Amino acid sequence: MISFNVVNTSNNAVIAIWRALNAILDPLLAPIRRFMPNTGGIDFSPMVLIVLLRLLSILLNGLAASGY
Repeated sequence: MISFNVVNTSNNAVIAIWRALNAILDPLLAPIRRFMPNTGGIDFSPMVLIVLLRLLSILLNGLAASGY
């Protein structure tokens, strides 16, 4: 969104939210980005993270249901 100038980057609240999100998500996305091929301007690492988190959720729910 910031890349396409959709959000006003001169607003302090926007900058604070952007920095907070980057501080939280960059440690999770950086390892995925190292293994992903370069696709130009599109970053698929957030989608991969969502899929991995969903698979982890399914696995943990399955373990909880089986009694482990």
